[in-house]
Amino acid sequence: MVTSPRAGKFRHPITVQRATKTRDAAGGEVLTWATHASLRAEYVPGAGTEGASADGGELRKGTLSATFRVRYSATAAALGTEDRISYSGSTWDIQSIAEEANVFRTLAITATRRAE
Repeated sequence: MVTSPRAGKFRHPITVQRATKTRDAAGGEVLTWATHASLRAEYVPGAGTEGASADGGELRKGTLSATFRVRYSATAAALGTEDRISYSGSTWDIQSIAEEANVFRTLAITATRRAE
């Protein structure tokens, strides 16, 4: 008998945002982000990076990566790398989305954000 993953794993609320282009008062194009979907996810932190400037001096800001695992749905399946995730006050750029090979039908969304 196959059981679904425990609901407690998907306890982190995430908001998926999609870019839309609008016009400002001067007629110029402005990129704005609007909520596309609200999902529950399992948050799995990944590695971070940090580097020095080319001359070996001051440290540059690095990046953090994470995987957001969500249950498969038509909404989740329609997400793309042009979308982004808002989670716990930070914005994450989606790098990849993969359907996981398991009986539970989950999607693994890999995303990065700039380190603060």
